[in-house]
Amino acid sequence: MHTYHFDIGDSTLGPIGMCAQIRARCKKDALARLRRAIRDATGPLKEISVGRRGSVSEYVNVYIEPDNLTSSDIDFVEEGANAK
Repeated sequence: MHTYHFDIGDSTLGPIGMCAQIRARCKKDALARLRRAIRDATGPLKEISVGRRGSVSEYVNVYIEPDNLTSSDIDFVEEGANAK
């Protein structure tokens, strides 16, 4: 297994950034696992809600489209001990 690091967006240059580290056998598997993780973590509109009821913000929703992620979003790979 390898560790694939995804770097999507850049919060030092823009308002939103995201990164993920996924253990998988290959890039294709890593991409599928990340997409599945995002689908499992988001609501029906593919959003992550930030904040609490009764807080000063009405709402903060961050929308993520997992189908738009590609293997080009992988910025580095750490080879696993059992790599072939």
